[in-house]
Amino acid sequence: MKNSIAVLEEFIQEFYVGNFEDFSSSDLSKVELVKTKKKEWFYNTKEGFVVDSGNHALYLIVKKNLPKDIRDQLVGGDAGEGTYKDYFTLNDVYGVTSDLKVYYCSNRNWEYRRLNK
Repeated sequence: MKNSIAVLEEFIQEFYVGNFEDFSSSDLSKVELVKTKKKEWFYNTKEGFVVDSGNHALYLIVKKNLPKDIRDQLVGGDAGEGTYKDYFTLNDVYGVTSDLKVYYCSNRNWEYRRLNK
């Protein structure tokens, strides 16, 4: 799982860096800037994110909308059946924080398996 988190985190951060010139004049968070270009990568909620038990905003990833070469490197993150309930209850999803740190959640409990933990 740590490898999947690292792959996804590196991919999103490289996308951000590769588009930095487009983003440099905005006051939005890093993840919100990425969402301006790649909305399809993120699950759309009313607020745009969910709040975890630690009161952190997490932007949920729609794995099936990521490039195939990235999807193929990820374990899990399919959001169960891909329903609203699966995303809302955090059933098998990846989340990204405002500063582009990736987390994974299974069985409705966030497993903080960040690469550096």
